[in-house]
Amino acid sequence: MYHQGSASARTISRRAARLASRNGLVALLKNLPSRVLLRQLPWIVIGQIYQLVLFARQGNLIAALAGKGDFCLVLPATLAKRSKIQLQRRIGVAQFSGQLRLGRTTPRLVQKLKEVLNVLVGKSSN
Repeated sequence: MYHQGSASARTISRRAARLASRNGLVALLKNLPSRVLLRQLPWIVIGQIYQLVLFARQGNLIAALAGKGDFCLVLPATLAKRSKIQLQRRIGVAQFSGQLRLGRTTPRLVQKLKEVLNVLVGKSSN
């Protein structure tokens, strides 16, 4: 089966890497309440570094970095959309935070951090 954006392939195109790199940040900024965004910021940074490492392994680091640059370009429009979305939110921050915890455990996050650190220092994750 073929998926648009090469989802069925092991590597993705430069365009898909660029868009994924930009759109992930846009989605987080638009949708996370401010308190949640600030609380999750260390994990978001780790996730972004991990994503860059994975893209670099596929030869798409430049495209992924371009996506981060594109995020900066769409930041004003993203913040405008964020204002509208946050005004329409129907659940409180506590309930929103509770939903984020579903299916996500601290050991899994710690393992991801170890993987990122191992990749950054050049160790294999296997």
